[in-house]
Amino acid sequence: MKNKSIEVFETIMLSVMKYFKWVVAGSVILLVLTGIYKVDSNEVAVVLRFGKLVGTTAEEQIKTPGLHFALPYIIDEVIKVPVETVQEITVESHYSEDTTINRNIKTGGYVITGDSNLVLIRSVVKYKVSDPVKYALYINEINEIVTGVVGGETIPLVTSMPVDSVLTTEKTNLANKLRGNTQQILNELDCGIIITNIELTNVIPPNETKDAFDA
Repeated sequence: MKNKSIEVFETIMLSVMKYFKWVVAGSVILLVLTGIYKVDSNEVAVVLRFGKLVGTTAEEQIKTPGLHFALPYIIDEVIKVPVETVQEITVESHYSEDTTINRNIKTGGYVITGDSNLVLIRSVVKYKVSDPVKYALYINEINEIVTGVVGGETIPLVTSMPVDSVLTTEKTNLANKLRGNTQQILNELDCGIIITNIELTNVIPPNETKDAFDA
């Protein structure tokens, strides 16, 4: 006869194996369910597998609205792209909230006009996604890229104009030129976005020079 302790051990192991199978089955089902994701009607999605784009054609790369499946997050990264949404970025590279000349360029600066006056400029950039695959690859840096391009293109445009034109008569023309120049550079960078509008929401002399300018 088998030793009683061996029989007890075998009984325990059989119970463990029985429940282990259920745990494995439950884990597999849970894993499958976590891989299901929904793409809303105003967006599409692309999938990166170990950081590389999944699919060789646009039809394979772009997931249209509906339910889809991806592997666990450590393998697949699902990036949803709002292709139907107009997005906004506020650019304050040449502006400070207290409307004074800020010596810390990281938190705001100013621009010198063609006639050697100082102005503070804050703009709002509106854009839509034109190529979701290209945009998805830039998605974490897009705000920084747009801010840098708009800030950089603002300087040569403003330095070629007198202050009166910047503040009044040529403000709209300045915004249009800025949008055109920005779009050209973004096209070269292949970011997958179209600038729909750039609005100069604040174009003012700094507090330090406002009284002299008004006079």
